[in-house]
Amino acid sequence: MKTIINSIMILLILIITGCSEPLPNETTSNSEISKEGIKKMEICCELQDPYSGICQLNGMIFYTHQIIPANSLVTACQTIRLTLDINAVLCDRLGLVHLCWQIKDYSEDDLFMSEDGTGILQKEYSVTNRKDIRIRIAYLISLNSVTIKSVSIVSSDSFLSDRGE
Repeated sequence: MKTIINSIMILLILIITGCSEPLPNETTSNSEISKEGIKKMEICCELQDPYSGICQLNGMIFYTHQIIPANSLVTACQTIRLTLDINAVLCDRLGLVHLCWQIKDYSEDDLFMSEDGTGILQKEYSVTNRKDIRIRIAYLISLNSVTIKSVSIVSSDSFLSDRGE
């Protein structure tokens, strides 16, 4: 009798778990679906800072690279829509105490390219708590990829004009 009751209980458990729908998990949420197609590049490089000497730029660039269908009038060119979302930190190597030097920006650009060409997109980013410099990144864009060509620190024009130079 006891084995019959145990068998019925096991059968009920199998039926209940087998017929129930799986619970939704976070990987199928709308926020994850909308992030589909986003790629990332890591930034890790040494730069020459006029204030603190050699410093380290560390962070990530999230981007989307989408080819927009060509207009029937212009078939020799391809339009690429590129979104760039940078989040990086500039760290000095001297161990100076200062506020965080962060680079955080988002941009969306439409680039026109020939079907066999590549192009360079140059962007300048402000650095939080630093008015004297900007980070310049040159991106090498092709029809199927985005890479970083160069990264440098440049003087900020607004800082020079505030000082009367």
